[in-house]
Parts: sequence; structure tokens; C-alpha cells
Amino acid sequence: MDIQELPKTLEAEIAELERKLAARKEAALGGDNKEEKELFREVLKEHVESAKEVVHEAKTDQPAFSSSTPASSSHDYAAQTKGKADEIREKEHREQIEALVDIALTKGVLDAVAVARHLGNPHLLDDFHDMLVDEYYDKLLQARKLT
Repeated sequence: MDIQELPKTLEAEIAELERKLAARKEAALGGDNKEEKELFREVLKEHVESAKEVVHEAKTDQPAFSSSTPASSSHDYAAQTKGKADEIREKEHREQIEALVDIALTKGVLDAVAVARHLGNPHLLDDFHDMLVDEYYDKLLQARKLT
């Protein structure tokens, strides 16, 4: 997966997660009676993992941002990401998680994962994922009410 394959907006990201959840529910009809939220937890975990891979590739291999993106844009993105990480670095653990969830809900999971990676705390990333499941699941339910 590369950065071009990731959803560009929060709405697109939620739609993609909904599609993956529907596929997972269809596959689970054969016998796995997990609740929808638990299936969503698995889908979101895979989504976060793929975002972490893309962030890692982008960090180590600048062309992952795409050949149409000028090098200065990828540099700006990295600087903005590091700057956001520096802003929340001194906050308490819970406040850091809330800040990461806010980034995910406004800019997308990729941006939030990029900031989390700059913080260099795997425990924080795990807690972020747990809180994100609840927040994104609520967004998913809200989106269903609108359609």
C-alpha cells in the first residue's frame, strides 16, 4: 500500500472502513458471531497498521508521497507532523491520546499515526487505537443515520 491508496478525507476514510466492515461481517456469517463493534475493532486495527506502514515508508523513502508531489511538500508535511508532535509531547498521556484522536477525526488516521510515531511511544499508539475504535465507531453509526 502507498500513500495514494489511502482515503483523502475523513468521509472517504469512514466510507472505506464501512466497506471493510461490511466485507468482514459477510465473511463472519459462516460462524463467527462477533459483535459488530468487535469486528470494527479488527478492521480499524488493520487500517491503523497499514497507515503505520505508509508513514514508515514515507519517512524512510520520500518518493512514497508520489512523484507529482514536490519534495518541499513532503518536507513541509514532515515538519508539520513533527511540530504537532512537539506541541503535544509535554501533555499528560490521556491528553496526548485525546489530541491524537482529534487529529484522526479532523485530518484522518494517517496524520494521527504520523504524529504518534514522532512521539516514539508504542504504548501511546495502542491506547490511541483503543480510544479511536470508540470514536470512529460512533462516527460510523452517525453516518449510517444520515444515509
